[in-house]
Amino acid sequence: MIKRTSEEDKFTKLFIKTRVEQFIDIDTEKLKVIFSIRSKAKNSNSMIILKMMNLTTLSLQELNYIKNFYVFKTVVLTEKNKVKESMSFPAINYFDMLKNDWCNSMVFKYFSLKTICLFVFQKQAGKQFFKKVVFLNLNSDEIHELFIIWEKVKNMVANNLLVIGGKNGFSVENFPKKEESSVVHIRPHDTNSTEGKVLLPNGKRIMNYCFWLNNNFIEKRIMEDL
Repeated sequence: MIKRTSEEDKFTKLFIKTRVEQFIDIDTEKLKVIFSIRSKAKNSNSMIILKMMNLTTLSLQELNYIKNFYVFKTVVLTEKNKVKESMSFPAINYFDMLKNDWCNSMVFKYFSLKTICLFVFQKQAGKQFFKKVVFLNLNSDEIHELFIIWEKVKNMVANNLLVIGGKNGFSVENFPKKEESSVVHIRPHDTNSTEGKVLLPNGKRIMNYCFWLNNNFIEKRIMEDL
């Protein structure tokens, strides 16, 4: 098992900052040229970040440390410093949810152990420019907010309280909405909602859902880093 240490964290954060600082204030079209990226896909910013990072230069030990304790995410700010989109995370495992208490759950382990690296782009004059990286760790209050939503979902699943329906018959109508928490909400993980992909402990199937960090929460944390 890889142990997290302050020394390794210091090295990792310095490595990440050093790798990306030379690309600050360069627009994405120029970055695509620099890295020979021809894709126009929605995830092209993620491709740019992976090229910036060039993780192949790391040792296996350093690479495993990043994989265990860091997750890379891209964020786009508007010209008025607003974040329009919330951020998705791994799909919910309902069997794990029923089997474990909060402190042993996959959700708690993920958000309490991982540092979320927010690679921030900003729209300016019709283009997108890379601006900075922000290291986000949920504090104890935010983890508690996450627990409240997790517990609501667990209670719904354990007591067969999910209202399943919608256009295709696989949507959950009563999962916690964005208005119920300042930090997190539940939404489908996939854009394809035509069929149920996830098996519940009671044998029913639903769309693939996950925890999403609220866009206004992400915006607040980015602004705090200015």
